[in-house]
Amino acid sequence: MSDVPDRADPAGMGNTASPPSPASPASRVGAADPVARGADPSTGGGPVAPAPRPSPFGPASWLWIRLRSAPVTTAALALLVLALSLLAAAVPRAMDRYADTGLRRELAERGPIARSIDATAAPAAQGLDPFQFAEAVSPSRLAAVERTVREAVGPPLRIDPAAVSYGVATTSTRLALTDPGLPVIDGPPPVVTLDWQQDQAAHTRLTEGRRPRTALVTTGRDGAQTAVFETMVSQATARLLRVHPGSVLHVTPVQGLPLELRITGVYAARSTDDPYWSFQQTLLQPQSESSPPPELVRYWHVEFLVGDLAPAMLPRTGAVDLYWHHPLPPGGLPAHQVAEARRRLTDLVSGQTAARLAESSVIPGGVTVSAPVESSLAAFEREQAALAPLLAVAAAGLAGVAAAVLLTAAALSADRRSAELSLLRARGAALRTLLGLLAVETAAVAVPAGAAGCGLALLLLPTGRSAIPVAAAAAVIVLVVLAVPVRAVLRHRGVAPGGARRGSSRAAAARRRTVADLLVLAAAAAAVAALRRRGVLGDSGVDPLISCAPPLLGLAGARLLMRVQPWLLKLPARAAARSRGAVAFLGLTRGDRTASPAALLAVLLALTVAVFGGTVLGGVAEGRATAALAQVGADARIESDTELPPALDREIRALPGAPTAVPVRVQRGLTLSVAGTESPEFVLVVVDPVTYARLSAADGVGRFEPRLLASGPSGGAAGKADPALVPALASPAVAGLLADGGGGAPPQLGTLYGTFGLRLAGTLADTPAVQHGEEFLIVPLPPLRTLWTHSISAAYPGPDLILLTGAVDAAALHRAVDRAVRQTPGTAPVAVSVRSEVRAALDRAPLQQGATALYLAAVAAAALLSVIAVLLSLARTSPERAAVLAGLRTLGMSARHRRRLVLMETVPQLLPGAVAGTLLGLAAGPVLGPALDLAALAGTEAPTGLRIHAAAVLLPAAGLLAVAVVVLAAETAVTGRRGVAAQLRAGGES
Repeated sequence: MSDVPDRADPAGMGNTASPPSPASPASRVGAADPVARGADPSTGGGPVAPAPRPSPFGPASWLWIRLRSAPVTTAALALLVLALSLLAAAVPRAMDRYADTGLRRELAERGPIARSIDATAAPAAQGLDPFQFAEAVSPSRLAAVERTVREAVGPPLRIDPAAVSYGVATTSTRLALTDPGLPVIDGPPPVVTLDWQQDQAAHTRLTEGRRPRTALVTTGRDGAQTAVFETMVSQATARLLRVHPGSVLHVTPVQGLPLELRITGVYAARSTDDPYWSFQQTLLQPQSESSPPPELVRYWHVEFLVGDLAPAMLPRTGAVDLYWHHPLPPGGLPAHQVAEARRRLTDLVSGQTAARLAESSVIPGGVTVSAPVESSLAAFEREQAALAPLLAVAAAGLAGVAAAVLLTAAALSADRRSAELSLLRARGAALRTLLGLLAVETAAVAVPAGAAGCGLALLLLPTGRSAIPVAAAAAVIVLVVLAVPVRAVLRHRGVAPGGARRGSSRAAAARRRTVADLLVLAAAAAAVAALRRRGVLGDSGVDPLISCAPPLLGLAGARLLMRVQPWLLKLPARAAARSRGAVAFLGLTRGDRTASPAALLAVLLALTVAVFGGTVLGGVAEGRATAALAQVGADARIESDTELPPALDREIRALPGAPTAVPVRVQRGLTLSVAGTESPEFVLVVVDPVTYARLSAADGVGRFEPRLLASGPSGGAAGKADPALVPALASPAVAGLLADGGGGAPPQLGTLYGTFGLRLAGTLADTPAVQHGEEFLIVPLPPLRTLWTHSISAAYPGPDLILLTGAVDAAALHRAVDRAVRQTPGTAPVAVSVRSEVRAALDRAPLQQGATALYLAAVAAAALLSVIAVLLSLARTSPERAAVLAGLRTLGMSARHRRRLVLMETVPQLLPGAVAGTLLGLAAGPVLGPALDLAALAGTEAPTGLRIHAAAVLLPAAGLLAVAVVVLAAETAVTGRRGVAAQLRAGGES
C-alpha cells in the first residue's frame, strides 16, 4: 500500500541499514532491556543518566510521517478508493435514475388519461328528482368533491393541480340536433353533449361573441316548457355546423324537456396541449362516431360549453354524468414507490377509502373512484421486473471485477510491505499490533477518499434515495480498510515473534488453495445449472446465484489458469535458453518470477465480463433489428384497408435512391375447412412470385423459389396452370391442415376473387407481407387475376400493400404518400411504416434505453478496471525493473534490446489472461445463452439470444495489451533518461 519509507521515517520500517530512531516502534520493542534503557549493570541496574524526555512522535505524528514517506503510493490508493466508492455509490443511483426516467417518460407518452385517478357520481345519485339534484351539481358542491378526492389520494401519489378537470355533462344520453341542413355522414343527424367544466375562462379565449351566462326554463303559450341554454362552441364545431353567435339549435330528447341552444360565442383553446382538454376532446374538435352493431352507421358528435348557471338545469335534459379527473404529473412518482402507489390505488378503488368516499355526504350517493393510472404502473412494474435480473447480471459482474482489482491492490501493497513487516515481526511485534497499525494507516487514506467518491456520486447523480448509495460506498471503505491490512499480515502469520518459523505451512497452504479452487468450481457449476434450469427471468425476481454466473465462470477460469500459468511461462523460457540471444531468456525468466496471480485474476475476470457484456449488447442490437424487420417486412411498408391511390406508384418511382416496390394484395380473416377440420384465421397474400421471392431473399425472411408458385398443378408451365387449382405456400398451421387432407378432393377456398382449389407447394415460417406469428397463405397473382376477370365484370383492383426495399428516405416517403393521397379524394387512410423509424423507436423506448445504457456503462467500467489492474501490476515491478534495466545499461545493452526485454517480461504474463478471458467470455454465450432471453432488454416480444461480434470480442483484450505496451514503452523511455545511480538506488530500496 505504501512505498518503503526513507531514512527520515521515525518508525524505522523502511531502511534496515540505518539504526532505528529513539522514538521508533522498533526501539520501543526493546525498551524492556535495561542496557538498552541506559542502565548501569554494576549498580544493580540503576540509571546513570537522566530519563529520556517523552517522544515527540505520537501515533498521529507517526501516521503523518508514514503517509508522507510514500506520497505516490498513498495518492494511488486514495484514487483507487475514490474510484471504487464512486462506482459503488453511482450504480444504485444510476439504476434509480434510469427507473425514474423510464417511469416519467412512460407516463408522459401515455398521456393524461392513462395516468389519471378519476371519480364519478355513484348511480344512486341519478335517482334523485331534478330539484334535489340541482344543489348536488352546483359548482361549489363539485369543487368540494374535488377537494375531498384529492385529499383522499395521499402520498406517495401526487396530483398535478394544473391538470385537474371536473364538471357535469349530458354524456349518458345522446341529444340529437333536429335542425335542417346540418352535416351528416351516413344519415343520422349530429348529436350534441352539453358540458360545464370548471375554469372555462382560464383555458379558453373568445374569438367571437361572449361567454354563456343563463340557463332557464321557459313556458310557451300552449303551456309546454322548454329548457333554454346559452352555449359557446369551438371554432372547429362552428365551421362544421356553420353556426355563429346568435344561431339557435334545437334538440328533442327522448326524456326530459325540449332544448333550445343559443350560441353566444365561439372559442379557441389557449393551449391545445393543455391536459384540461384531454378527457373531453370533442370540446375542441368534432368527432365521427358509429352506432352499435348491427347498424354501424356513422354520425358527427359535437360538444357545447354552457355557463355557470347551467349545472342545476342539466338534469332536466335527462341523465347526466358528474366527473372529476386527477392526472398525476409524469415525474411526480419515484420508481421505487410504484408498489406502494399501487397499494394506495387499490385502497382508493376498492378499499376502506373507497367505502368512505361512497358514503360521503358531500354529493348525494357519494362517488366511486377508478384509476387508469394503475394499469400504466402495472405495465411499468412488469417491464422493470423483466429487466431487473439482466441488470443484476451486469451489476454482479462489475462488482466482481471491482473486488478483484481491490484484492490486486491489496496483494501489491502486501508485496511492498513484506520486508518491513518481516523486520517488525522479527523484533517482536504481534500480528494484531501490525494489523491495527496498517488498518489505521489505511483508514487515514480510505475514509476521506471514499467519502469524497460517495459525495461525488451523490452530487453528479441526484435522486430521491441516498441510503443505499451511502451504504455501498461505506462497504467499499470497510473492505479496503480490512482487505489491505489482512492481506499484508496473512503471509506473516507462520512466523513467531523473533523471526522463528512455526513449521512449514506450504503443505497447508496448498491444501487450502485446492479447497478454494474446488469451492469456486462448485459455485460456478451451481450458478450455470440454476441459470439453465430456471432462466435469468424467473418468477422469484433477482437470484444472486444466477446473477453471479458470468463472474463465477471467470473466477473459475482464473483459478484454473493460475495453476497452469507457471508452466505456460516456463516452457517458452526453456526454449529461449537454447537460443543464442539472452534477451528473450532473461525476459521470460523474469516474467515467471514477477508474475502476479492477483492481477491475472482481475484481468481475466474483467475481460470475461466485458466480452460477455459485449455479446449481450450485440444480441440486443440484433434483436431490435430483427423485430423492426418483422414488424415492417421490408425497408418500408405502405398499406391501406382499401386500394392504394393510383398516383402512389409514380410518387415511389420519383423517390431518391429508387427503392424497389413490390405490390401485394392481402385479405384477412379467412378460414379453410379440410375434412371437417377448421383452420385458424389466416391472411391470404396475393403476389407476383418473381418480385416477391426477390424481396424475401433480400430481407432474409421467408425465402422461396419462384417456380414453386409459378408452376401448374402437374408441374407444367405457368401459362398452362389450371386456375381452379392454385399452388400455395402456407404457414405451418395451415400447411399441416392442407397436408392432412391431401388424400381427398382438393380443398376449396372462398375469397373476394372467387372460389378456387388449393395445392400445397411448400411451407414457410414467415413472410414479409404479414406480421410475425400470423398465419398466412401465399398464392400467385396470375391465376387469381384470371379468376377475377371471369367471375367479376370489373377491372382487377390495385394493391392495398406495397413493400419497399433499398435505400428509403423516410421523410421523402411520407411526403410522397401525402401527395398521392391528396391527389385521390376519398381515399381511405394510408399507413406508412419505415424500418429505420421502427428501429429508432425501439432504441428510444424509455426503460429499454436506460437499461441498455446501464449495461453499456457496466461493460465499459469493467474494461476500465482491467486497465487499472494492469497498471497496478506494472507499478509493483517498476522499481525492480528500472534497477535491472540500469544494470544492463551499464553492461552496454542498447535501448532497443531493453525495450524488447521489458516486453518479453510483461506481455507473456498478460497474454494468457487476455486470451483466457476472451475465450471465457465467448464460452459464456453457448453455456448461458439458451437461458438468457434478452427480449425485455431489446423491447421486443420475440425471443432474443446472445450474438457474437468481432469488435466486442477482440477490442477489450487488444485494448488491454495496447495499454500495457504503451505504458511499458513510456516507462522504458523515461528510465532511459535517468541517471544509472538513481535507478540502481531505487531498485535497491524497492
